[in-house]
Amino acid sequence: PTDLHRHPDSLRNQLGSDEYRLYDLIWKRTIACQMAAAVMDPGFQVAFNTVKGSVPARTDVPDDEFTIIGRNAIAELDAAGRNGTLFGSMAHGHGVPPALQQAMYDVITAHFNDQLATGDAPDALADAVAQVR
Repeated sequence: PTDLHRHPDSLRNQLGSDEYRLYDLIWKRTIACQMAAAVMDPGFQVAFNTVKGSVPARTDVPDDEFTIIGRNAIAELDAAGRNGTLFGSMAHGHGVPPALQQAMYDVITAHFNDQLATGDAPDALADAVAQVR
């Protein structure tokens, strides 16, 4: 697209069906490419993560606007990345195979929904892991 403000829907009546689908695909991919650069911008990382209360994906951002906990977390993340001790999050599908993740989530969900007593949860979790392996 020559103008990102020309949303595909605004051109639907001016384009043939195939032309519209092609323009829509190109427009969405162009927007997505712009989004990645914007999200990884250091200013955005600081603004977003200080509001959310999380650690930025980048460790090279200024940490002066973060709380002491946030500054410590950024330093720990940076150190883990440099030392080769950084591991992916199970929540994001990096820590364990999908079947194991689901088995663990099933037990955790049952516990949080009061369907599994706290005293029974550790054994249920161990059993779920054993069944998947």
